[in-house]
Amino acid sequence: MKAARIIAEAVIFLLLAASPMLATADVLVLEMPEAFFPDGLTVHAVRCGIENGYPNNTYAIKGTFSPGDLPYYGVNYNPETMQWVGQKEAWDFVQRRVTTDAKGKWSGWIWLRLESSVPKGALKFRFSVVPMEPVSNPGPTVSEWHDTRTLSISLTGNAGWISGHAWSDTARTVPLDGAVIIALSSDNRVLAAGPSQNSYIQDGEDHSNHGYFRLPVRTGSVAYLQARKATNNFYVPVYYQKPGPWMVQSGRQTLVDTTLWGDVDGDTIFRRADALAGLRMASGLVAGNMNTVTRGDVDPEGGDGLVTIADAALLLRRLSGL
Repeated sequence: MKAARIIAEAVIFLLLAASPMLATADVLVLEMPEAFFPDGLTVHAVRCGIENGYPNNTYAIKGTFSPGDLPYYGVNYNPETMQWVGQKEAWDFVQRRVTTDAKGKWSGWIWLRLESSVPKGALKFRFSVVPMEPVSNPGPTVSEWHDTRTLSISLTGNAGWISGHAWSDTARTVPLDGAVIIALSSDNRVLAAGPSQNSYIQDGEDHSNHGYFRLPVRTGSVAYLQARKATNNFYVPVYYQKPGPWMVQSGRQTLVDTTLWGDVDGDTIFRRADALAGLRMASGLVAGNMNTVTRGDVDPEGGDGLVTIADAALLLRRLSGL
């Protein structure tokens, strides 16, 4: 009798395990940057997917970083509520929700920030989902962990920025708004991915600066930039003022826009205000941002990542025609 009961229980277990209703989903990380900048502000994009899920069902989703043990890191953006949501927030209320199609599939880009408190160096990333129906759901279903690491953006670090404007036409008159801009290597590795403005993400960027993007990239060459629609991942044509490849230096900003020498304030004119802006930064009266430092760093040629008295003097000499 005991053997028969054990066999019966095993059969029931196998039948339940084979039931499609118990298979919450296959959860996938489809495209991911090779590294992330942990400043708590930079918006990163990761493309994730659900397969073999409940058809036409709502899932709560989030991405998670881990240094190998607890605590978990990563702040996810919920575009419906326009809020950034931490790892400890309840699945049922504030995490982003998506809906699978009739075949139980969904794929798309999720937006994340990585806190500055994360341990620096090697990290792992995974994608998690929870079905909102049935009510008696089995809890989160997670993808495999994927290896990644943190970036350090400083003159002695391992990364810099690539930034500028993306355009949807060859004449560069129509900015490419709200796209996912992807920086790729010559062997098609995803170096970085993030939004172009206006992204409608609460990211602290100037949303009126249409087509603008800024991506953190490890030091080295960016072979080309690609653009996708954030909603359906369709490839879209994208154009820049300066063709690639682009070389990214540690702690520096590489511009894909054509810039006028000495145009510190970025208004496309080199004039007295630019020289004064350089002098104020050099003397410590104002703190330059990444854009103004990049444009004001004119000495030595090729730059050294700083705006010094030598830069201010050269700006003044050129302004005077010397």
